[in-house]
Amino acid sequence: MWAVNKNNPFSLQDDHELYRKRPTPLLPRELLEVSTIDILILDGSGAIGGLNILDNAPRKRIEDQAVQKIADLFRQLPSGDPARCHTPPFGLRFYTQDSSQRQCSICWQCNNIYGDFQYDFDAEDSISQNLLALLTQLSK
Repeated sequence: MWAVNKNNPFSLQDDHELYRKRPTPLLPRELLEVSTIDILILDGSGAIGGLNILDNAPRKRIEDQAVQKIADLFRQLPSGDPARCHTPPFGLRFYTQDSSQRQCSICWQCNNIYGDFQYDFDAEDSISQNLLALLTQLSK
């Protein structure tokens, strides 16, 4: 039976399976080549347990040239210091050609990424602002 993982609320894997697969979270620069991205509109509750980026979150599927632009900007996010909210509340789900996926929530006010990727980034940097602008534009 699948249950939400206590260490990663975005994963439907049990704790032991997650540990065997990858004991440490990924950094954005470790994102592999992707073919499709879902931009997920999160509930913005500010608590990681309250952020629902599973199947019932509203989403916008991206399958055109913007996929690589989003992935490239995501990989280049500069490091920074975290806070504790999720504003604007965006999530990303990255799909590879073989349909495997990685997902995360991103907060430009908190300066952090949670999920399969965990990273504190500089939300004011131009790369970060370009990614935010692109996600905002494409999610409409």
